[in-house]
Amino acid sequence: MTVAGKSATQPLEIVMDPRVKTSAADLQKQFDLLLKLRDRQEALNRAVLGIRDLRNQLQSIERRFASSDSAKSVVTSAADLRKKLTASKRN
Repeated sequence: MTVAGKSATQPLEIVMDPRVKTSAADLQKQFDLLLKLRDRQEALNRAVLGIRDLRNQLQSIERRFASSDSAKSVVTSAADLRKKLTASKRN
Protein backbone atom coordinates (compact mmCIF):
# COMPACT_ATOMS: atom_id res chain seq x y z
CA MET A 1 0.00 0.00 0.00
CA THR A 2 1.22 3.51 -0.77
CA VAL A 3 -0.09 6.55 1.11
CA ALA A 4 1.35 10.05 0.98
CA GLY A 5 4.42 8.74 -0.81
CA LYS A 6 5.17 6.08 1.80
CA SER A 7 4.91 2.39 0.93
CA ALA A 8 4.24 -0.50 3.25
CA THR A 9 3.88 -4.20 2.53
CA GLN A 10 2.41 -6.94 4.65
CA PRO A 11 1.86 -10.62 3.86
CA LEU A 12 -1.76 -11.57 3.32
CA GLU A 13 -3.25 -14.98 3.97
CA ILE A 14 -6.71 -15.82 2.62
CA VAL A 15 -8.55 -18.43 4.66
CA MET A 16 -11.95 -20.05 4.46
CA ASP A 17 -14.74 -18.40 6.41
CA PRO A 18 -15.12 -20.65 9.47
CA ARG A 19 -18.91 -20.35 9.25
CA VAL A 20 -18.90 -22.07 5.84
CA LYS A 21 -19.28 -25.82 6.24
CA THR A 22 -18.98 -26.65 2.52
CA SER A 23 -16.01 -28.76 1.50
CA ALA A 24 -13.28 -27.36 -0.73
CA ALA A 25 -14.19 -29.96 -3.38
CA ASP A 26 -17.83 -28.83 -3.41
CA LEU A 27 -16.77 -25.20 -3.62
CA GLN A 28 -14.54 -26.08 -6.57
CA LYS A 29 -17.46 -27.84 -8.29
CA GLN A 30 -19.65 -24.79 -7.72
CA PHE A 31 -16.93 -22.51 -9.08
CA ASP A 32 -16.48 -24.70 -12.18
CA LEU A 33 -20.24 -24.71 -12.79
CA LEU A 34 -20.40 -20.93 -12.47
CA LEU A 35 -17.58 -20.59 -15.00
CA LYS A 36 -19.46 -22.82 -17.43
CA LEU A 37 -22.63 -20.78 -16.94
CA ARG A 38 -20.70 -17.57 -17.53
CA ASP A 39 -19.19 -18.96 -20.72
CA ARG A 40 -22.61 -20.12 -21.98
CA GLN A 41 -24.11 -16.72 -21.19
CA GLU A 42 -21.28 -15.03 -23.07
CA ALA A 43 -21.86 -17.29 -26.09
CA LEU A 44 -25.58 -16.54 -25.96
CA ASN A 45 -24.90 -12.81 -25.81
CA ARG A 46 -22.60 -13.05 -28.85
CA ALA A 47 -25.29 -14.99 -30.74
CA VAL A 48 -27.93 -12.37 -29.91
CA LEU A 49 -25.62 -9.60 -31.10
CA GLY A 50 -24.96 -11.54 -34.30
CA ILE A 51 -28.68 -11.95 -34.95
CA ARG A 52 -29.27 -8.25 -34.35
CA ASP A 53 -26.47 -7.38 -36.73
CA LEU A 54 -27.90 -9.73 -39.36
CA ARG A 55 -31.35 -8.16 -39.01
CA ASN A 56 -29.83 -4.70 -39.47
CA GLN A 57 -27.98 -5.87 -42.58
CA LEU A 58 -31.17 -7.35 -44.01
CA GLN A 59 -33.06 -4.11 -43.36
CA SER A 60 -30.28 -2.21 -45.10
CA ILE A 61 -30.55 -4.49 -48.15
CA GLU A 62 -34.31 -3.99 -48.21
CA ARG A 63 -33.98 -0.20 -48.09
CA ARG A 64 -31.10 -0.01 -50.56
CA PHE A 65 -32.68 -2.17 -53.25
CA ALA A 66 -36.40 -1.59 -52.60
CA SER A 67 -36.90 0.29 -55.86
CA SER A 68 -34.76 -2.03 -58.01
CA ASP A 69 -36.77 -4.46 -60.15
CA SER A 70 -33.69 -6.58 -60.86
CA ALA A 71 -33.09 -7.14 -57.12
CA LYS A 72 -36.72 -7.83 -56.24
CA SER A 73 -36.07 -11.48 -55.34
CA VAL A 74 -33.15 -10.49 -53.11
CA VAL A 75 -35.28 -7.89 -51.32
CA THR A 76 -38.09 -10.42 -50.86
CA SER A 77 -35.71 -13.04 -49.50
CA ALA A 78 -34.11 -10.52 -47.14
CA ALA A 79 -37.53 -9.42 -45.87
CA ASP A 80 -38.67 -13.03 -45.38
CA LEU A 81 -35.53 -13.95 -43.44
CA ARG A 82 -35.75 -10.81 -41.31
CA LYS A 83 -39.38 -11.59 -40.49
CA LYS A 84 -38.46 -15.14 -39.48
CA LEU A 85 -35.73 -13.81 -37.19
CA THR A 86 -38.13 -11.31 -35.67
CA ALA A 87 -40.89 -13.91 -35.27
CA SER A 88 -38.57 -16.31 -33.45
CA LYS A 89 -37.70 -13.48 -31.06
CA ARG A 90 -41.34 -13.24 -29.97
CA ASN A 91 -41.78 -16.99 -29.35
